[in-house]
Amino acid sequence: MRIFLFTLVGLGLALFAAMLTAYLFAFTPFTRPPLIGRDLPSDFRMADKAFRDRVEERFAEMSGEALRVELQRQGFTLTENPDGKGGILAHFSKTSFPCTLAWIISWKNSGGTVSELHSSYGSNCL
Repeated sequence: MRIFLFTLVGLGLALFAAMLTAYLFAFTPFTRPPLIGRDLPSDFRMADKAFRDRVEERFAEMSGEALRVELQRQGFTLTENPDGKGGILAHFSKTSFPCTLAWIISWKNSGGTVSELHSSYGSNCL
C-alpha cells in the first residue's frame, strides 16, 4: 500500500511539473517588454501614439547599424521587411493568454542613416 501511495504521489508531481513546463514554454510569462516599449498607457490607441513618439525621438537620428544593434540588445527579432520594398523589420512580441502584445519597428537605410522609420504597438486577443 505504501509503495502504491509513493508511486501515485510521484506520478502526480511529474504530471504537475510537465504541465508547468509546458505552460512556461508556451506563454513565457516572465518576458519583459523591450525598454522602448515599457510603461505605455493602458489605452491601446494612446499607447501606440506614445510608442511611435518614443521611437521617433530616440531612433530617428541613428545610423542604420546603431539602430539594428540597439534593437537586438532590447530583444527584438530583425528580418528583411516582407513588403517587397526593402528595409528592415524589427518585431518583439509577448504572449500572455489570451493576448499577444506586439512592438514593431521598420526602417530603411539611406546612406548609412535611418529613413522611413515607422513603428506600431498593439495586441491580438482571442
